Amino acid sequence: MSPEDLTDLLEEQVAYYRARAPEYDKWFLREGVYDLGEEFNLAWQAELAAVRDALDDFAPEGNVLDLAAGTGLWTAQVARHASP
Repeated sequence: MSPEDLTDLLEEQVAYYRARAPEYDKWFLREGVYDLGEEFNLAWQAELAAVRDALDDFAPEGNVLDLAAGTGLWTAQVARHASP
């Protein structure tokens, strides 16, 4: 793959994720069409709390690389433990 082809591919991927990122956040936050009702949302929030607690127990330290970081909602949770 030529450098120009690689640049084009990366630009296409960036454009795609910029266009889709708001949808991902709405899904994660259960907003709009992703709001499946109070009972489901409470269960979802409980699952998220369990994952956050597990991450806090794990407490990654030092340099952390978040692969496939998505919109960064979990990156912010990891960053609370990592080195600046």
